[in-house]
Amino acid sequence: MPIHVRTLASMLVILGMAAAAGAQGRDILPPVPTPTDIAPGSITCDECPYPAPSKYLDISVYGQDVRISYMDIAPTGTANGHVVMLMHGNNFGGFYFGDIIDGLTDAGFRVVVPDQIGYGKSSKPIAPYNFNTQARNTQLVLEHEGIDKVMAVGHSMGGMLATRFTTQYPDSVERLVIYNPIGLSDNRFNRPMTPVDQIYERTLRTDYQSTRRSLSRYVGHDPSAWNDKFELYTRIRSSWTLSSDYPRLAMVQSIISQMLY
Repeated sequence: MPIHVRTLASMLVILGMAAAAGAQGRDILPPVPTPTDIAPGSITCDECPYPAPSKYLDISVYGQDVRISYMDIAPTGTANGHVVMLMHGNNFGGFYFGDIIDGLTDAGFRVVVPDQIGYGKSSKPIAPYNFNTQARNTQLVLEHEGIDKVMAVGHSMGGMLATRFTTQYPDSVERLVIYNPIGLSDNRFNRPMTPVDQIYERTLRTDYQSTRRSLSRYVGHDPSAWNDKFELYTRIRSSWTLSSDYPRLAMVQSIISQMLY
């Protein structure tokens, strides 16, 4: 299906997810005033612009009752009998896959998009996070929906998870696609692990400007690629920092950073 692969790749490029090497540590975008109209946002992404309704599955994670959210979108074109599962990156839940979902469903695919635990509309428990558990949670969604095989597509951190999912549940994967993945090399030997408490204190200081600088790395290759979608995602992430629940999300994000490490 080369046409569909090109379509998928072009949509992801439009999202600006090809971060340029060396973009960290320098200002990429011209400065702008901090918006004054950003309201506190729910850490369970109640205000996020999801392209389809979400379903919820109650599961248990480390003895805690939680729920994992996911979209399950039927094909709009002639059904081809295949299911694509999209695995999101670390900065967002599944809501940023809208254009890709449209392209895939138009081509006849059923598309399933989980929000991993700790992300999007899913629960945010204070618990150990690792890719084995996230893969198991994802498999529970497929079992609940009666889906035997998927084409697993992972972007950025989702590429790490999609790879782990494939090795953990090989019978569930028809094809594996990883796009702009992280985790291709092991840097632990020359980069000590930062303690969670230090990461947490730093994360608590996140605001609109630091969020904008962080997301601007995605357009380091071409600052003119910054567009209204990037600005929307910046406002969404900034709105979480204004929530009274943000300390919980900040701790979850800090623990997750060690999963990535």
